Amino acid sequence: TPDLCSRGCPQASDRGETPIVPSMREDATVQISEAETSKTGTCDDLRLNRMRVFHLTSSFPLHPASISGIFIYRLVCHFPPEIRPVVLTPDSRTPKRPLPGNYSLRTFRYGPKQWQILAHEPGGLPAAMRRARGAVFLFPPFLLSMLWHTVFLARNSDLVHAHWTVNGAIAGIAGRLTGTPVITT
Repeated sequence: TPDLCSRGCPQASDRGETPIVPSMREDATVQISEAETSKTGTCDDLRLNRMRVFHLTSSFPLHPASISGIFIYRLVCHFPPEIRPVVLTPDSRTPKRPLPGNYSLRTFRYGPKQWQILAHEPGGLPAAMRRARGAVFLFPPFLLSMLWHTVFLARNSDLVHAHWTVNGAIAGIAGRLTGTPVITT
């Protein structure tokens, strides 16, 4: 296994890669005004001028054997200490055992535990809709639950980074409702 960095993530140099996000310069830290203090969830973020980046994704590794969204995991592990990433992803049928790292993992449910079949499977959302009869009926509660949780988390974030189109649409609505900037990749 590769060595882990001080934040508990595999180091890019151990894999022969360059870090995805370069270290921020001192003058690039986010300055938070007194009016914004009500948006934050922790005082440490204010004191340390940490930027709060919220990632919305429909796939992220929820346990060590998972390959779902591993590249997003690598992305959040390479943020400098000035950035505090929070990841929101759908829940799954399997128990959560998050990979180590300097990030917060939040999941949302969209039905009973045994019905959590739309994400974290090979092929993602489109394949899940083709694979399981009736999965199309889980899609509206999936979207509503994602929107609800995204609005809640976007209120306490400096930036929302959505991964993929469906998540980008949900993040765009939440960004408009909360006034939080959104990017989609």
